[in-house]
Amino acid sequence: MDWPSDPALYPPYLRSCIRKRMGIGEGADYRPWRMLKELPTSGTAAVVHGIRVSRNYELLDTKSTAIFYLLERRRTISDIRERWPILDLNRTLQLAYKFDVVHPCRAGVPEPLTFDFLITDQTAEKTYKAINLFRAENSLNAREQSLMRIRKAWCDEKGVDWVLVDSSPISRTVVHTLRFIRTWYVNCYKPNAAVSKRFSERFLKEYARNVVLDELVEKTGRYLGLRPDTRLDTFRYCAWIDQIPVSLKHRLACDLPLVLRLETHD
Repeated sequence: MDWPSDPALYPPYLRSCIRKRMGIGEGADYRPWRMLKELPTSGTAAVVHGIRVSRNYELLDTKSTAIFYLLERRRTISDIRERWPILDLNRTLQLAYKFDVVHPCRAGVPEPLTFDFLITDQTAEKTYKAINLFRAENSLNAREQSLMRIRKAWCDEKGVDWVLVDSSPISRTVVHTLRFIRTWYVNCYKPNAAVSKRFSERFLKEYARNVVLDELVEKTGRYLGLRPDTRLDTFRYCAWIDQIPVSLKHRLACDLPLVLRLETHD
């Protein structure tokens, strides 16, 4: 799913954005609609280099970052596009009239509605899913609800799944843990399927809930004859692909006992 790249197909006030390829393209060629520097943020925005697609992702806050990490871990997802715009303005303006809500505007002209994420899933065949985030503790007002109805109606017409995700359960601990295990990629660790399988199997045999992570990693790595500088990143990668079922709800650190999901049912 992609929008045409010819600026002449869009209203004049959108053409400069289209020329910059904002909201256009797939994979590494995609750029989000509106860059971070153009948007108000809470100070927790992040620029993250993607694992599945080699480009920088601009994420508005820690909740968005955590959702992005969770999506990256799903093996069937081949592309993730943040702030993907509905450039079909004629239709969204019609839907705004239908739902009796003022369409978003910027500088006095209609501004495209966006999804927080549009993902490409290749489970059996290529499908698309649009995601918008909200926090249950900050219930949507009437206008926000109407704008969500526009998004859903447009997706229904196009055969795109649309989901509204409550990001409230995502705590700082979840974000910290995801970042900790994702560091294997930041450290340029090169995964090896056979090594990962042997490491995770041995690690789970060594596991005891009162033993700190450093000790478990050292025992496992020494048993397998791994270089000391690769042991922790091997663990991180195994946790990232869920061969070691780490609990995201418990703080993860080298000097703390490890909690596995088997114990917590999270």
